[in-house]
Amino acid sequence: MKRMRLVLMAGLVLGWTLPVAVADELEKVEKKLTAAWKKHKSMTAKFTMVMKMEQPGFTAESKTEGSQEVMKKGDQLLFHLEMTSSTVQKVGDQETKTEAKVTTVSDGTYAYALSEMMGRKMAVKTKVDPQSVGDPEATFKSLREDYTLKLLPEETVDGKKVFVIEATPKQAQPTGASKKVYYFLQDDGVLLKFVASDQAGKPMTTMTYSDIKFDVKIDPQRFVFKAPEGVQVIDQTAAQP
Repeated sequence: MKRMRLVLMAGLVLGWTLPVAVADELEKVEKKLTAAWKKHKSMTAKFTMVMKMEQPGFTAESKTEGSQEVMKKGDQLLFHLEMTSSTVQKVGDQETKTEAKVTTVSDGTYAYALSEMMGRKMAVKTKVDPQSVGDPEATFKSLREDYTLKLLPEETVDGKKVFVIEATPKQAQPTGASKKVYYFLQDDGVLLKFVASDQAGKPMTTMTYSDIKFDVKIDPQRFVFKAPEGVQVIDQTAAQP
């Protein structure tokens, strides 16, 4: 009986300490990624994003390719993103193809997105979202609001060691991603790959980064936005929290 009580007590203690230990490991990884990211002053990279969506009578598939330049100015993140996308949608037997180009420039306080599609140009001004350029601290903070995070076993992607973080919605979602997986470079703290899966476990969105370079010299004028002649900038900052 005494031995049985000891076994039960050990089981209870283990059951209580295991989640705490896992949480501690995740926190350590987050701190390591944040510290690794903060040591860099600038970064450039190329990226590719593939999105697929399937519903009864409807399919959509798009591919986006682009580049990004990021520079730190004190506590601010300045960035310049350029991307082109091609999308094919099918509703029944009808197929529609669209091409789009988006350039986003941030001065550290505001981001300006200039989009060109079907011969029309539109510019929008918003507040800066640091996680949009891979800041790990901002990414973790945002995810914790609506997702439960889990540290998965380490992996190697393109010969580079990465920490793998799984994000599952706290509330079940009938549509949209049922799981997101983030792959962060261990030594540099930036996102190398991202995969969002649907309810059936099939990838909906896959984003990969390549040709990543750190602490390169970038012309400050790359972070200055000038709207093309005749294009009015729509200010959406008042509608953001």
